[in-house]
Amino acid sequence: METRRRTALRVIVLLILIATCARSTFAQSDNVATLQRQVAQLVEAGRHNEALAVGQRYLEAARGRYGEDDVEYARATSWLGHVYMSLNRYTEAEPLYARTVAILEKRLGPYDPNVGATLNDLAHLYRELSRFEECHALYERVLAIGERTFGTQHQNVGAVLNNIALLYESEGR
Repeated sequence: METRRRTALRVIVLLILIATCARSTFAQSDNVATLQRQVAQLVEAGRHNEALAVGQRYLEAARGRYGEDDVEYARATSWLGHVYMSLNRYTEAEPLYARTVAILEKRLGPYDPNVGATLNDLAHLYRELSRFEECHALYERVLAIGERTFGTQHQNVGAVLNNIALLYESEGR
């Protein structure tokens, strides 16, 4: 009888531990999603310095929850890159975009539209820095991804062609 009580008590303690860990995991996940929404809202409202602080917390929360090779972590690096871009802090945005591309290519493949979107962001950064040769190479990759994914008549492909035209204009062509 005493053995059954101890076994039952152990099972109850184990279930409590499992429930506590599950609650903590859900809370972390909810926290990451909440921070992502806050960054997006702050950027949209033009409150970029506040978005930077929240974006850094978002990145750390995503790292803790998912690890550094996960698509969700890549999303956080991309958002933080956007915030730095909005603050004209290009040297801080560049490694974040590069890291995002590396993770997404590894996890989703080199022709995934998310890879193309981040390459487009990185190309925009290069255009801002007058690094036109690198910018052009990236826009060509983005164009190839867009045509392969959406077809040549899709609006996303048209947007990339517009970006290439803006690049030519920046170059004085």
